[in-house]
Amino acid sequence: MRIIKSILALTIVAGLCAMATSSFGADKPQPKDHPIKDAGPAAGKEPSKESVTLTGTVKVVKNDKGKVTDVEFSSDDGATYSVKKGPEGRMLEMQDGKKIEVIGSVLDQKGKKLLVVKSYKAVETPAANAPGATTPATTPDTPPATK
Repeated sequence: MRIIKSILALTIVAGLCAMATSSFGADKPQPKDHPIKDAGPAAGKEPSKESVTLTGTVKVVKNDKGKVTDVEFSSDDGATYSVKKGPEGRMLEMQDGKKIEVIGSVLDQKGKKLLVVKSYKAVETPAANAPGATTPATTPDTPPATK
């Protein structure tokens, strides 16, 4: 009877783990605003108490075998940051190539900027034909763009 209870408990735990793992699929829409719990210190260094808000693009760096080696964040002001490994880095991997707004802190680690992410949210970019979207400029010498 004890063995049956143990097998039943293991089956339930395995089922719960499978459901939890499948709920992290990349095909699901991402939340608009995602707080990351306990970003914690990086490599024994405490993040600065000063929080920064940056807007930019996420870039996932992979090796020849396709394994993720780094997650970078290029801010709109031209600075590039390496994202601290851990939960925040894994969450930002799903945002590869997307524009986001990040709240966190910046550390100097061996001369490189390390971004410790506390939260992020997607930044919506206007569609080309949406109101407020910019259109290419025309001059008297160039005909207007055609669709």
